[in-house]
Amino acid sequence: MNMNKKLLKSILCIASGVAIATSIPFATTGCGSAIIESKILPYDVYNIDTNNMFQGFKNEFLNDSASPIYKDNFKNCDTMEIPANVKEVIHTGLNTAIPSYIKNLTFAKNSQLSSINSCAFQNCSSLTSVDLSNCNSLKIILDSNFRDCESLSSVILPSNLTTIKVNAFRETALTSITFPSTLQTIENASFDDCSNLSSITWNKWGNVNFTIGNNPFRNISSKGTITVIDPIDQNHNSEALLAYLKTNAGLPSGEGTDWKSV
Repeated sequence: MNMNKKLLKSILCIASGVAIATSIPFATTGCGSAIIESKILPYDVYNIDTNNMFQGFKNEFLNDSASPIYKDNFKNCDTMEIPANVKEVIHTGLNTAIPSYIKNLTFAKNSQLSSINSCAFQNCSSLTSVDLSNCNSLKIILDSNFRDCESLSSVILPSNLTTIKVNAFRETALTSITFPSTLQTIENASFDDCSNLSSITWNKWGNVNFTIGNNPFRNISSKGTITVIDPIDQNHNSEALLAYLKTNAGLPSGEGTDWKSV
């Protein structure tokens, strides 16, 4: 059978996220194989410059239907795993270029990521989960990083996070959030209009000097729970945090609301 040589080289998505070459054409394989649980875009599709900055996707992935890495060849993939060598994700209209079938954003083990530019993933309406747990050098979630990701219901924050900036997760579908003990600052409206957010958990609240901006938890669910894991002392327990957030952070209070400490 005479086949275009360009189509003989394809990329399989495997659970580890490592791209491997195979002689099987796209017509008979892909990321949706029944034996593959994790369906990750291959690293070959990403545009990463010499300074290890992630600048979105290669043009062949977005626009060249004759390319073996064209996005339509990977419709069964549901995950972007940013490679470990990436140090920065810059904003180049990436949010509008992510294929609509991508639901999960993850970062490879030993990730070197230290920065995600403001608005980098804003309006990624298909995203349902973001896992930053491998990003040990990421200390700040910048302005509007995930704003208006209307399907985003799950986020795992990095363990060394210190700051969540203005509007970072505004108008998402988050149902719960767990903050690390390193968190020092939550800025204005960072979780505003997250109407499904009904569970807030803190590790060692009060372990560092903490500042909070204007109403970061305004317009979230009218009912929910506050939990403090391993409180630093009796003055920084779940009940104290609940009172603090109602007074200082816009947590719903008053008639028709029911937020409790756990």
